[in-house]
Amino acid sequence: MAESASPAAPVAPTPPTVGQPDPLLACLLVVARAHGRTNSAEGVTAGLPLVDGRLTPSLLERAARRCGLSSRIVRQPLHALRAELLPAILLLDGRDACVLLERRDDGTCRVVYPELDDAPVDVPVQALQARYSGRAVYLRPRQQFEARAGVVSKGRDGHWFWSVIADNARLYRDVLLAAFLTNLFAVAMPLFVMNVYDRVVPNQAFDTLWVLALGVLVVLLGDMVLRMLRVRLSTWPAAAPTCACRR
Repeated sequence: MAESASPAAPVAPTPPTVGQPDPLLACLLVVARAHGRTNSAEGVTAGLPLVDGRLTPSLLERAARRCGLSSRIVRQPLHALRAELLPAILLLDGRDACVLLERRDDGTCRVVYPELDDAPVDVPVQALQARYSGRAVYLRPRQQFEARAGVVSKGRDGHWFWSVIADNARLYRDVLLAAFLTNLFAVAMPLFVMNVYDRVVPNQAFDTLWVLALGVLVVLLGDMVLRMLRVRLSTWPAAAPTCACRR
């Protein structure tokens, strides 16, 4: 009599793979948020040679730069950390880390652990000192200059007034040229009136009158444009000596 086959035991489903926690990265993001920076973990670590999928202290400077922060790893005891540079990242034993927010006079430290980065906790200094590896990371926002700020050229050495004139020689040249042409165009109207009375009216040369009128109109339009350009060009050269005196 054949033995009946025993039913196969049900196979337990494979649990999903959970990403390995990265305490140092979590602490970096906490400090970045404290300084008003909003960055994602993927954007901070993209392209970095992570070790076992985790951020290392040697890579922290590059990751902090992506958050707009300047970082420096120091080897100092817990009581010697500068209060004005907090929050700072404390490197703990076992590749762990936390964020030190402040040291209190009652013998406790306010810290943030990466497991719950939105909930600061108070830890006794002795308990924190027992896990502290002796290394901390200062992080501060990097200095950023506005793109609107222009490049200030270095002035020439010499007289306070004539050196400014020499620096703006091209602008003064354009202003003088515009003034010369404006005065030259001012002669057009008397010449137009003289030719009308001397040649057009006695000879009834109306074709000549239209040509002269068209020419005078072009001269008047050019004179108006040159006057506007002269005003705009003379604004900066006129103010340049005053600005140089105030330096």
